[in-house]
Amino acid sequence: MARLRNPPPPTAGAKKRPAPTAVVPRKKVPKTPSTTVVSTTSLWRARGILDESARHYRIDWEGVDPATGKRWAPTWEPKRNANAALIQHWKQKLKLKNKKRGGTREYSSVEESEDVEDNDNEDDDADVFPAKGIVDERKRQYLVTWEKEKKTGKVIKNSWVSKGFVSEDLVEAWNKLKEAKKLEKYKKLATYVLLDALLLPLLTLISSQ
Repeated sequence: MARLRNPPPPTAGAKKRPAPTAVVPRKKVPKTPSTTVVSTTSLWRARGILDESARHYRIDWEGVDPATGKRWAPTWEPKRNANAALIQHWKQKLKLKNKKRGGTREYSSVEESEDVEDNDNEDDDADVFPAKGIVDERKRQYLVTWEKEKKTGKVIKNSWVSKGFVSEDLVEAWNKLKEAKKLEKYKKLATYVLLDALLLPLLTLISSQ
């Protein structure tokens, strides 16, 4: 499932709250409604994108607030924090809506949209992106392979995702795979060394005759 590293969204009705970000400075770590300080390593599942402004996406979150028992309210996040799979599905969703409306979509501002009720809950299941695993990595990103879209069966291309946005279970599985590959490599190397040790005396003996 696609995930973003992010503190829990604040409850609805908060006035003039700062827009939450995926990377939270240690000195400015926000508190949840239950006043628990959130670690910058917490992982929060994103169900999908509900709306967008010029620089932000409105993210729908998995899970519920343990203090209220209600779902976390959607929050506005910088566009750079959304992964490729979420963005791809959001664009496809917009195209379908635009075709039905027969026109282009007008984006609302963050301020105007924060208090708007979410009318897209019926599409929640379509906005979930399960990640199959990690297949490669570089300095700051993992190459993630995705499951097919549930409704259309369309294959989502592998995409590079910032390491901070990938869930711990996927990273753990990837690290185990890397260790297994290293071990296999060492075994092969040890086999070659052993063969050399056995063959060298034999070759020396043959050459001396």
